Amino acid sequence: MEDETTRALRERYEGREVWVYGGGPLTCLTGSSTVDYTGSPLTPVRVVGLSRVRQRTAVPLRGGTILPQEVDTPILVRVRLPESFQVSSGSTTGTSEDWFRLARSATCREFTELYANEAHLSRELSLTPPPDDVKEVLRRFARLPPEDEQPHSFLGLTHHQVLWLRGAPESPLTDVDTLLRADEWSWMGPPGRGDWTLTFRNDRVVAESRPSPSP
Repeated sequence: MEDETTRALRERYEGREVWVYGGGPLTCLTGSSTVDYTGSPLTPVRVVGLSRVRQRTAVPLRGGTILPQEVDTPILVRVRLPESFQVSSGSTTGTSEDWFRLARSATCREFTELYANEAHLSRELSLTPPPDDVKEVLRRFARLPPEDEQPHSFLGLTHHQVLWLRGAPESPLTDVDTLLRADEWSWMGPPGRGDWTLTFRNDRVVAESRPSPSP
């Protein structure tokens, strides 16, 4: 029997196009292999199914630096990727030939993603496309700066612009509405190199710190 919450989620998402904050990654998990896909936040993917896993399940969160969270009834979302979403990384306990075969196969053009709860789902997938101000920021950051210049700065960007550009932070792990009011976002950096942290005031980035390039 499907509960009312799951039914409502299915009616909201199933058969709809959604946009991926930060462009992904979305992860295809098959057997002992994973294949990560990323694309433009401007390009939607299609949700072809939504259900619940009726058992306690470990759900991956952001970035691979946070241990999976044990959840009783996580949300299972089946997505179909457009051709523009391409392989960005992955792993396998098998052979490299097996992994490349999987990455090139149709198996990983439509697959399921796990979300711990509605808050997790809301900070990863948007039911509406990026607004115009976000599109302009995405275009600007897509243009690489000259080699002798510093990487693009996030200073002055809004919460919403950063969410679309970089994806949800690893801290705080909360719903999207609370996230858009938080004073600080951070992503874990390599050991000993510091984290990537953004500080907001009045919905604008006023300070940023990035991991050092070397230990």
